Order: sequence, then structure tokens, then C-alpha cells
Amino acid sequence: MGVLLDVLGSVIIGATLLLMMITFTLQVQETAARIYYTSSMIDHMDNAARNINHIFAMAGVGVAIDDKDICLEASDSRILFQTYWDCEGDTLSNDLHEIEITLADLGYADGKVIEIRQDGSVIMPLGHIQYIEGIDMNYFDFDDNATTTPADIM
Repeated sequence: MGVLLDVLGSVIIGATLLLMMITFTLQVQETAARIYYTSSMIDHMDNAARNINHIFAMAGVGVAIDDKDICLEASDSRILFQTYWDCEGDTLSNDLHEIEITLADLGYADGKVIEIRQDGSVIMPLGHIQYIEGIDMNYFDFDDNATTTPADIM
């Protein structure tokens, strides 16, 4: 009888250890998946920020300040500017382009989408860059005063 209890006890202890190992393995897999997701989102956000910074850096390239206003419209959800830089081809061109960065609400529960348009058409692959909750565009003049006047922005 004592041997039977010893065998039964060892089976219970072994099964408990086996279940602990299985749940530990599943937790490690879940943690690895979360780390991978987080790192890919960070990489995605870095690429998106780099693309937006590059587009803003090209605002007004080749446009004489005396001839035209570089920034045509600036609001909390949209900025429209002119440049001779071809965003789609990433080269200078002889044609004046209008680049528009818009925070579009496309009805997704995750938030707004940043759309980058050149001459009215969405540029790919920079079209729908990322989902953003509660973001607004704010603009400042050279004295760090908030403004929405296009002439003060660029």
C-alpha cells in the first residue's frame, strides 16, 4: 500500500512539474511575441517619423520666397505646401508640386491616419503611415509663438 501511495504521489508531482513546464513554455512564447510586436512597432514609428521629417524638410525647395507663398494652408489636421521636389520620385523636378499632409479620420477605431498626398493623389508607400490617437498639428513661427498663418510657418 505504501508503494502504491509513493507511485501515485510521484505521478502527481511529475504531472504538476510537466504542467509547470508547459505553461512556462507558453509564457515564454507569448513574451517573445509581445517583444517582437513592440520592436516592430518601434521600427515602424521610426520609419514613419523619418519619412515625415524628410517631407517637411523638402517644403519649399526651389520656390523663391518673393514669388509665391510656400505654405498654402495650415490647420490642426492639414498642411499644404509647395515645392519643386517630387516626393513620389524623391528627386527635384521642373514642375511645382503641392504636398499635403492630412490627419484623416477614416472611421477606424484605432484612430486617425496620416495621409501624404502629392498633387491630390496619395503617395505610396507613404500613404497610410500609422494609426494615431488624438493628434493635432501645431505650428510655430521663428519666435516660438503658436500660429496658423501660412506666411509665418514657412
